[in-house]
Amino acid sequence: QFKLLTGTSIVHVPFKGGAPGLQALMGEQIQLLVFAAGAAVPLVRSGKVKALAVTGTKRSPALPNTPTMAEAGYPQLNSGAWMGIVAPAGTPQAVVNQLNAAIARAVKDPAMSASLADQAVELASSTPAEFGSFIRAEHDKWGKLIAEAKLDVSQ
Repeated sequence: QFKLLTGTSIVHVPFKGGAPGLQALMGEQIQLLVFAAGAAVPLVRSGKVKALAVTGTKRSPALPNTPTMAEAGYPQLNSGAWMGIVAPAGTPQAVVNQLNAAIARAVKDPAMSASLADQAVELASSTPAEFGSFIRAEHDKWGKLIAEAKLDVSQ
């Protein structure tokens, strides 16, 4: 998405996780890395790496001086990393509702939010239906991008 939007001539180098990517960046084997911010926060704060932009829709509280891609002139690049909790398709609705209520309580816990905020993790909750719609929208969004970029995802 970055390459398509900016017209930058870059080569995609896949890594098996953020840690090997950060090692390659710090070892100057690569010049640019796009990944979830949490692992980089201590490195940015120490000055070992420079955060150029965050891809979310708003600045990260963990990196408040780092602009968003929208602020850098690319509002279309608003793909923050996310995680979710799912259950098998046949899970009874009562169990799904109970799990969702427990997750919503945990997300509202100030101690939990504070412990994750320093790692650039912002907690949010939704209903199972809203999350299902979000996942379908993400699938459609990235599917279109994969097709437009002519990426081979079979490997």
